[in-house]
Amino acid sequence: MGISPWNKGDGKPDWTFSLEPDSGIFDTSGLSPSDFTLVMINISNQQAINGTGTFSDLIPATGSIPATITYQLSSDDVTNLGMYNMRVVCKKGTTSQQTFEFGIWECIA
Repeated sequence: MGISPWNKGDGKPDWTFSLEPDSGIFDTSGLSPSDFTLVMINISNQQAINGTGTFSDLIPATGSIPATITYQLSSDDVTNLGMYNMRVVCKKGTTSQQTFEFGIWECIA
């Protein structure tokens, strides 16, 4: 995905996440961008922070190409220095919740 390290305050370019479950394809039927949450877990203290940016452009999987969604960072997303475990959560807090992990992102000065 190519998002680390990131300079504090940088908000561009938007991030595109591939939504690939452990097996099969991720079914986007009936979902909208508002069903997704970016969760950043601070590596130092394990505190979770929800992103305040905007999801858009939910594209369903086609053949072997996984579904994708785009995230536009907010100014709040890029103010905290540190290393974060990045996750995209679909339908957070519901029985249908599904989490996609994207590794470590570092926001530097």
